[in-house]
Amino acid sequence: MSDYELGVIGAGNMAEALLRGVIGGNVLHHGSIVVADPVLERRRLLLDALHIAVVEDNAVPAACPRVLLAVKPQVLDRVLEHIAPVVRPDAMVISIAAGVPTRRIDAALGGRGRILRVMPNTPMLVGAGAAAVAPGPRATDDDLRWVERLFAACGSTCVVAESAIDAVTA
Repeated sequence: MSDYELGVIGAGNMAEALLRGVIGGNVLHHGSIVVADPVLERRRLLLDALHIAVVEDNAVPAACPRVLLAVKPQVLDRVLEHIAPVVRPDAMVISIAAGVPTRRIDAALGGRGRILRVMPNTPMLVGAGAAAVAPGPRATDDDLRWVERLFAACGSTCVVAESAIDAVTA
C-alpha cells in the first residue's frame, strides 16, 4: 500500500510541466506525489525544484492509487510488463503515451485498474495547454472529473470518446 496519492512513471517535459502546474495550483501537495525515472539528473531536478519523492524503480509509483504513465510509446510495453504485478486492481491508470489505445494498456495490465487516456499539447509546458481526456475500460465519471481537475492546472480540458482523441490531438 502506497502512502502517495499519485505515482508518475517518467519525468519528461510533459510530466514535469503537469507536476509544476498541479503543485503550484494546489491541486496536489508535493508530499503526495512520487515519480520514477531512470535518469538520475531528472530525478535530482524534480527533487530540487518540486520537493517531490523520486525513485528509480517504476514499481513504487505503480503501487499508488493513481498512476500516470508519462513515458514514450516505444517503451510503454516494457514498462507495463514490469509494473503489471504491482498495479492495484482498483487503481486509476492514466496514460499520456501518444497513439497507445487504452485496450492495449488494459490487456498488458491483465484487466487491473480503471484506464484513461489523455492527450495534452505542448503549450501545457507554459500553463496554457489543452488536454483531451478519454475514458477507457472501467473508468468512472469520478475518474474523469479527477483527471480533468489534474490537467486543468495547466490549461483547459475536454472529454472525448477515445475514437476521437487522435483527431483532437492533431
